[in-house]
Amino acid sequence: MSIMRGALVLDCSGLEQGNEGEAACATSAPAHPIFMLPGIAGSGLMVSAKNASLPLCSSSPVSFPVPFRVWASLSLVRPPRSHQLCWMDIMQPVADEKGEIYASKEGVNVEVDSYGTAHGFDYLDYFYNERFGVPGTAYFHMMLRTFYWMGYQEGTSLIGIPYDWRLPPWQMDFGRLKSEIESRVGAMGGAKADVLVHSLGSVVFNYFLHKVVDQQWKDKYINSYTLVAPATGGSFKAIKALLTGYNDPVDLTFWTLLDISLIPVDILRDLSRSLGSIYALLPDIDLYGQDHLVVRQLQPKKSGSFSPAFSAFMSGGSDGKAQMHMEANGRNLEFRRLADATPPAEWGAQTAKWAAQGNGRTEGDGRLPKTQQSREELVQEISAQVDQRTQQVRHYAAEAQERMAGIKHLLAEEAEDLEEVVYTLGNWTALLPPELRLRAETAKQHMQGILKDPGVPTRCIWSVFGFPSTDVGYIYTGADLSRKPVPVLDVGDDTVPLRSLSVCAGWASTFEVKTFKNLDHMFIFGDVITRAFPAELSADSTGTRRTDDFVLEMFLV
Repeated sequence: MSIMRGALVLDCSGLEQGNEGEAACATSAPAHPIFMLPGIAGSGLMVSAKNASLPLCSSSPVSFPVPFRVWASLSLVRPPRSHQLCWMDIMQPVADEKGEIYASKEGVNVEVDSYGTAHGFDYLDYFYNERFGVPGTAYFHMMLRTFYWMGYQEGTSLIGIPYDWRLPPWQMDFGRLKSEIESRVGAMGGAKADVLVHSLGSVVFNYFLHKVVDQQWKDKYINSYTLVAPATGGSFKAIKALLTGYNDPVDLTFWTLLDISLIPVDILRDLSRSLGSIYALLPDIDLYGQDHLVVRQLQPKKSGSFSPAFSAFMSGGSDGKAQMHMEANGRNLEFRRLADATPPAEWGAQTAKWAAQGNGRTEGDGRLPKTQQSREELVQEISAQVDQRTQQVRHYAAEAQERMAGIKHLLAEEAEDLEEVVYTLGNWTALLPPELRLRAETAKQHMQGILKDPGVPTRCIWSVFGFPSTDVGYIYTGADLSRKPVPVLDVGDDTVPLRSLSVCAGWASTFEVKTFKNLDHMFIFGDVITRAFPAELSADSTGTRRTDDFVLEMFLV
């Protein structure tokens, strides 16, 4: 099921000309429907409960019949710790012994936000009766605005496929997806579907193409398949999520949408371990090889502690220091500011301001509100976020390089007193509790074969930073895996290594590959659109290039 929050339909007949109205109405109707699948944690989740046992929330059975947003909701994840534990209790699915089937806890009903529309991934948090996106939590927002300007209608020619990203791909509602594609293609006179996916969305849709539908169906219904920052071959940060948790502002970028410094590492680790999707995101052993070095553990040879020098080094890289840096220099999202400075009673006035700037949608008449904020200002805002993010990634890489140099120095100085235990992709799961080891093995079996050519016209889009920025292994000092490790870095987009991003480039069905430099994994949509968004883009009558032309070239056949 899904909970509808007022599907947006762009009606050119009554829309005021100028700004979005002029751009959208000047564009002919789309030739193909487009389906969009977001990445992990990229779909809003709503929850209700009836007599649910949630001991971290209450000692008594819990009921809340009116659904509310559980992801992403600032009010549920900010301190005190008791609130955060309750949130985790609600969010955590439970699994059977082998990790085949994941489900919400008994009495808890989690549903995706607005299946079939883009509301669930336009923004990841909303307020004022779900009508206005919280600034700073925009996900597909820039991309969607452009498609609306091009004449796409949400729910008709633009279909959002949010999904319960807590679950593994083999539990997705593919029957519903298949039916939705068939229905939309039929409604548009047989015009085949364009499919656009991001990150985990590539893993989910690859699974669908390989294990749910046959080639005859693909030939009939799929016009093109565009993968943006695909996580097809997995991410090593999924390994860190299971072993340690998230304790850096660049860890699996989506967590920074909730300003990770708000949530203790142990809570994030326990939540991550419960998610079936995390196991599906583990690095593919067929891609990297079972001998790829994943974990190095440095331990004293003799029973006891490290030398004073090594202990000092470990303390210098502690979670406390990382946390302080994160608080000072992390991505300071707007809703963190809202939580600290804007009382709920004042949100109404703030909402009116955002609505006037065009950052919300009107539900009364179902049309896009007129944008008062100029495109130039929007470009400046997004560019500032891009620059801030790049600086953050640079700091992460520099810190990793510094800590790696420190480890090499200490190893040279104290080689006789230290021993090193290594784990590869073939055996690293030995570090997990037995039940989690079974889940990882189950996921490996289910996900076999998804790296193969999907058999549909494919376009690959990704970006990499111009310096090693992406985890491909970890060094732990001591046996305590809850301590912050030193990441071993390689080229990538700060979340997915290049080898995983570029799997699609080797498919025979791939007709185009587009690559960029220094665009972040999570915000590549906004980054790409912004860089093609100078003020002259709207003035095609003078011969300059339109934004919709750029998007057609970028994402559509």
